[in-house]
Amino acid sequence: MSPLEIFSKMRYSHVSNLIITMEHPTPAKPATPKPFYKTYLKGEFFFGIWNVVSRGVGFFNTLIVLSKLTVYQYGVFQLILSSFSGIAVFMGLGGETMRNDILRYVGEQDIPRAKRLFYESTTVRVGIGIILWAVIFFGASFFFSKYSADFIFYIRIMSFLFLHDAILPSLRLALEAEKKFSLIASRSSISRFIQLAIIAWFYFFATVGLKEVIISLVAASYISIIFMVVPVIKSYFKLWRPHPVAHEMMIGKLLFSYGKWELLRPVAAKLVDFVQVWMTKFLISTEAVAIFSVAQTMIGTLANFMPVNTLSVLIPLHIAEKEKLQKIYNVGTKYLILFSIAVGIIGLIAAQPFIHIFFPKYIASLPYFDVLLLTLPIIAATAVAGVFLVVYRRQGFLLFQKLMKGLVGIVLYAILIPAFGLWGLVIQGIVLSALLFAIVYVYMVRSKLDVSLNWKYLTSYDDVDKEFLHNFFSDVRRVIGRWLPKRSADNI
Repeated sequence: MSPLEIFSKMRYSHVSNLIITMEHPTPAKPATPKPFYKTYLKGEFFFGIWNVVSRGVGFFNTLIVLSKLTVYQYGVFQLILSSFSGIAVFMGLGGETMRNDILRYVGEQDIPRAKRLFYESTTVRVGIGIILWAVIFFGASFFFSKYSADFIFYIRIMSFLFLHDAILPSLRLALEAEKKFSLIASRSSISRFIQLAIIAWFYFFATVGLKEVIISLVAASYISIIFMVVPVIKSYFKLWRPHPVAHEMMIGKLLFSYGKWELLRPVAAKLVDFVQVWMTKFLISTEAVAIFSVAQTMIGTLANFMPVNTLSVLIPLHIAEKEKLQKIYNVGTKYLILFSIAVGIIGLIAAQPFIHIFFPKYIASLPYFDVLLLTLPIIAATAVAGVFLVVYRRQGFLLFQKLMKGLVGIVLYAILIPAFGLWGLVIQGIVLSALLFAIVYVYMVRSKLDVSLNWKYLTSYDDVDKEFLHNFFSDVRRVIGRWLPKRSADNI
């Protein structure tokens, strides 16, 4: 999906230890929460605006990168990113479970337990990040001895992202707990702006090669998180500091109960992507990796416009409201599917002239992209269901789903790539997406969760739709009205 976003959590240091032991002031009364719909729309509005800005800036980044790198070099870049993602997955072990539980505790006003779990998960993740950085940075020449000195140098630069990815999710989570979606959404755009500035400097005053692209990626990642530090400190003093820390150790109990399934799920999730990239290289070519990666990136870019960024934050905060969650699930699924179809049609029309004008080296990616558009509605429906399965702590099933994806995916790769080349990857993507959604749907029906998919509602138009659309367009008009200049009384 969106260009590689694998991010994890900040550690509490000696300063945090001092804060834990200090005398705590009386907790403040919680503020009256805003309705789910208003908070969701506001959050998605910010994510949508910043996503457009981020994509716009990212376009110029991509324009420079793809114009300067050969197809082979871009293929190598994707192989490096794939290797990094495969290793970085160890920092995310259990991360989604801990994030979900922290937000649930916040929603239940159990801040002491949320605080304890936040500190523990941050400490573990930063520790793993330091170990991974040290192993790859100092051991790159050993682990990648068969590759060139340049490749080893690239790997060492990329290793610093392990430290970054150990910090970022904790910063995000501190802001998510207060629903600071504008600040969270803006970070990606800030990072893209910084990366563009660095690449532009190389472009005008030096040269742009694979080394410069990787340096710009790593440097922009670090600089962009500086902008989150002050808001996180303010969030800490407002939400976290007034409360004591729960005394019981939580992370071990959590990860060895239902959280144990989450330990393997990220590994299974990344396995298919890792195998796909390297099997494409060995069975076809490095250039084929680049061609299919461009098609996948375009699909990911369109999927990134789906307004699902706030659901995993907001739904745990409303876990006790069963009727509301049922309504959210069905309305969300229906309109996300319709939204994905609209986005797919726009993508189908716009991709042809876009690639021909700006990236003619990758015209070969277009047929694969056109057919992969069929996966967008499936991605939309699966994304909503996946959020609810995490909220309801069905990590065991989610692990099974990812293992099934890995097993079936690898088998399909082995069969389809030799038989159909890159078209085998397209067939695999469609078949696997449909299969995984079918498995999720059957499980949700049989397990009798508090939410279920109402097929009749998906194909009808009733009072729920009228209410939703009325609220939606009213809020859109209100937002637009704030941006338009107000008419003075003299003009009336």
